[in-house]
Amino acid sequence: MFKVSKILVYITILFTISGCFSLREISVDTIIPATITIPPEIKTLAIINNTPVLANKQNCSFTVKVVDLINNQEVYNERDTLKCDSLSLACVRNVYNVISGSNFFNNVNLVNNGINYYLKKNLTDNDYNQILSKNNADASLILDEFTSENSLIGYKSFDYYNGLEIRTIVNAKWVYFDISAGHSLKFFNICDTLFWDIESDALSPSYRQNISIESAWKSGETTAMKIVPSWHTEKRFLISGNSTYQFVLSKYNQGQIEDAIRISEALFSQKGKNNKIICAYNLAVLNEIKGDITMANKWMEISESYLFKTNKNNFLKTVVEEYKKTLTTRKNELKRVQKQYSGNE
Repeated sequence: MFKVSKILVYITILFTISGCFSLREISVDTIIPATITIPPEIKTLAIINNTPVLANKQNCSFTVKVVDLINNQEVYNERDTLKCDSLSLACVRNVYNVISGSNFFNNVNLVNNGINYYLKKNLTDNDYNQILSKNNADASLILDEFTSENSLIGYKSFDYYNGLEIRTIVNAKWVYFDISAGHSLKFFNICDTLFWDIESDALSPSYRQNISIESAWKSGETTAMKIVPSWHTEKRFLISGNSTYQFVLSKYNQGQIEDAIRISEALFSQKGKNNKIICAYNLAVLNEIKGDITMANKWMEISESYLFKTNKNNFLKTVVEEYKKTLTTRKNELKRVQKQYSGNE
């Protein structure tokens, strides 16, 4: 722990060295609310794979097109259908892994063999109750249809394959309902587009199948985010450039966020409107990373108040105004997360 009083003179000297400002990107882990707000009485969720078992097990297409640049001709131009009925299973299993790992529900059940209901028709209350009763659940999340379309496009020059890339489009149709009034019936689609930079061995069927299964796994992760809050890494920026502000950044990079906050608070007492705007802004960012949204908002308001007193620096104006929008979004998201978790405790 270092004492701010011992470095104030040093900081004041550094502050006069340079008046140039720049942004330094940092990362912050944030929790994002689920898209669907689950009623508080829901304690047990059944995740069900209800995709039809196709006779030829063909639910994954693969288009391959490679052009030879030297001879100006196509090396491959074909469309395969992979026999990989495990894709829907991979999808629901990762939905189960993510949701059960979140501890959002008391119990999460995984049902791989379907419920044999045609969910596109209008089910009766009795149908819903039977499905929930059969699976010992208060709510069901059902995968009703799953497809994966893959395209490999690339170029060949001499004996080398260049720019090979697979694009995967995964479509999953889901149905959610529960025991609450009206059954909270929701139909939604998950459509993920993924890109894979690969080598020439991707032309082999086994490699293509692995890509397809990994894409299905990713689709499951995206689906889980609809149901439970999830963590993401987002970008934030500290204002640096001046040697003094770089000193704050170095403390943050060393994991000494409390020291970075104390130094910034000491710097805020120095003269200069721009200095106060920058220090208050940095304090807002540092407090958000610390997890204190209330204090982050307080410093954001202070930074903004000094910003209104000067319109000469468009750089600072843009940075502060953009972060204000971000902070407002975070504040609203955290309220939703708190509401979602308090209802399922």
